[in-house]
Amino acid sequence: LRVRSFIARHFLRAKYDYRQKWLEVTEKFSVCHDMQEVWDQYLEWLGQTFAASHICIWKRFAVDGQFHQIRSLTPRIPPPIPETHKLIQELNRRRGPFFLHHYGLSSDVLGDFAEDTQAHVCVPILRKKGAVLGFVTLSRDIYAKEYDHDDFNLLWVMAHHVAMLFLQFQLQEERNSSAKWEAVHRFSAF
Repeated sequence: LRVRSFIARHFLRAKYDYRQKWLEVTEKFSVCHDMQEVWDQYLEWLGQTFAASHICIWKRFAVDGQFHQIRSLTPRIPPPIPETHKLIQELNRRRGPFFLHHYGLSSDVLGDFAEDTQAHVCVPILRKKGAVLGFVTLSRDIYAKEYDHDDFNLLWVMAHHVAMLFLQFQLQEERNSSAKWEAVHRFSAF
């Protein structure tokens, strides 16, 4: 895998025109007014870019500390995943896209999750300090093409972009909330 990655990186032509892909994504996200729209646009972009029959976006919820599927191309909703799950441990360890089966995460370890999502590739969505905000899973390519170094680079960059958008919307929400409380305090002082 490392030799193929080295050869692809240094001797073969890139699979994607990254400038074009970046323009696509920035155009999609520029119309978003909140994080829900970002998740929708992200799922749509993933579906248009990769020929996977199952694509799922998972997000950690602070309320229960578990990861819940928030978007998917399929109607099936698997149960939440606790932070102690082997997949989450691997996301914390790997820090980048990876094949589930290459790291000992076989279907018997993943259980129902692997069956429900048909997950083949996993892409972490990380906060700046490295905490896992969420992740994306993609099934095998419907044309039986294997994901390669270019796919992983594109997935990694876009996951990073989504994480930054999430943090921006979160800061905006906190600012709006503090402005509202400030107005309430001014009114009550008056």
